Amino acid sequence: MQLPIAQSLFTAMRVDRVVYLYSGSFHDEHTARLIDLGEAAEDGGRGRLAFIMVEAYQNILRHRTSLDPVLERGSGRSLFMLRCGTEGQQVIAMNPVKKSDLPKLKVTLEKLQGMHPSQLKSLFLSGLQNNEEQPRRGAGLGLIEMARRSGNDLGYSFHEVGEEHELFVLSIRTGNPGRSEQVLNEAKAIHDTAAGQDLLALFIGEYPMTVRTALLRVMEDDLDDRIDRRALRGRAYMAAVSCYDRNSSTSARRFVAITREGDHNALVSGVVLNKVAANELEADIARIKALDRSEVDRRYRNALLDRGEDAGKADLYELVRQSVEPLDFAVFPMEGEEVFAVVRAVI
Repeated sequence: MQLPIAQSLFTAMRVDRVVYLYSGSFHDEHTARLIDLGEAAEDGGRGRLAFIMVEAYQNILRHRTSLDPVLERGSGRSLFMLRCGTEGQQVIAMNPVKKSDLPKLKVTLEKLQGMHPSQLKSLFLSGLQNNEEQPRRGAGLGLIEMARRSGNDLGYSFHEVGEEHELFVLSIRTGNPGRSEQVLNEAKAIHDTAAGQDLLALFIGEYPMTVRTALLRVMEDDLDDRIDRRALRGRAYMAAVSCYDRNSSTSARRFVAITREGDHNALVSGVVLNKVAANELEADIARIKALDRSEVDRRYRNALLDRGEDAGKADLYELVRQSVEPLDFAVFPMEGEEVFAVVRAVI
């Protein structure tokens, strides 16, 4: 991911308090991270939001169909997203489905439209008592409960993926987060960007320790099956997000994204800073990039010992050491005296 694309994503979601996108390997262990992130995102109604997040993620996990690798990473890419605004939340789940499964799925979705919560509850209990084995029984019950707990009709759309499949886009909205059609259109545009960039995970928002820890576990354990890269991603992630700590406040809006680039990952991290702090960070990065590797290592050791002009800069040196390419740094203007400062490392 190049830095202008990071800035475009950051700007497009500027009205959201929290954004979390995941499009890596889908497995049960990631569910725990969703609960952590959901609870960190919302102070009120956390049980309801966490339930919807987990159920939407499980809907992807249980019911997506297999595709060839090109489609699986492209137009048929599975994707989970949470967007928290001032008026409500959106949970988006996208996964490929067989066209032969669409008629039954559409009947279920249409049936739920306009139902009162009490009707949805009765329908759910009736489904639990149904002992017949049905291939999509679990999906139907999950859709019913998501509709009931959200307090809004489910939004959905379908987009062709090759000759035999379509991408199922499901939107679950709580509160009053916007019109369903708008939500779905924005979700599809974000999906197109994720497919084009091979985006594995994205976070935008304030950055308490609970979020930092949950994202570390995502970086280390969830993105793919390459065990040999887990520790590397974790170290690079902590260096990337921590190198801003001395320049920014704890409430500063953050950006973290990781993409796949061949055998490597591009890790892009950014933060909203005042112009003075951004200039200091830019000068530090330019100075360190001009050093040879032995000098970088020497100064990194000094930074670890918190001595000399490198005191407090160990994380920045660590990021330089982890990246197989020179760091890319840019500053994008925002309103007033603030800027969006963003760094790209290839690991």
